[in-house]
Amino acid sequence: QGFDMSVEFWHGLSAPAGLPAEIGKRLETELGPILARQEVLDRLATYGIFYKPMSRERFNQLIVDQLALWKPLVEAAGVAGQTR
Repeated sequence: QGFDMSVEFWHGLSAPAGLPAEIGKRLETELGPILARQEVLDRLATYGIFYKPMSRERFNQLIVDQLALWKPLVEAAGVAGQTR
């Protein structure tokens, strides 16, 4: 197609807006060690998922960055809001 690009897929856990900070911090604190267990990493890898831990703040910024990257491309392609 003549495009020189690389696309990285990502997965993340999210919670509703307005979640109290102490609950968000507890989720981060409790889930971090679980997701870092070798047996969990091995299972995720079987699905092509490679765990890259990041803070809530960094994950929020990733989402903001991804929206800024992809929104103009989706709009330019004229596919925004289309369904099957």
